[in-house]
Amino acid sequence: MAEDLLYSGFKRRLTNITKKPNVRDIIILNSQGNPIKTAMVLSRATQHAGSLEILRGIQKINPVDELLMLRLRTKSNEIMLVPDGKITVAVTQEAEDRSNT
Repeated sequence: MAEDLLYSGFKRRLTNITKKPNVRDIIILNSQGNPIKTAMVLSRATQHAGSLEILRGIQKINPVDELLMLRLRTKSNEIMLVPDGKITVAVTQEAEDRSNT
């Protein structure tokens, strides 16, 4: 019962994120770095997961300090990586043009 409520809350948050206008992809990774939920083609998600696993390795730089969120931005994309115990959420979105602000 409690697990069902937790899952429905998680699913609702995931749906809210995907409705954001700039969001391109979301990948949920298990603790081994394998995609367990995504809207993209599995082969592409697996390829992205391999690249994201390298980024998750940043935690090894200072294992005493907990990695809460990693945000990587290029000219056109922004990737947010949020590890949380057994899963990691990776969101890719279009980078907003901040040159006018």
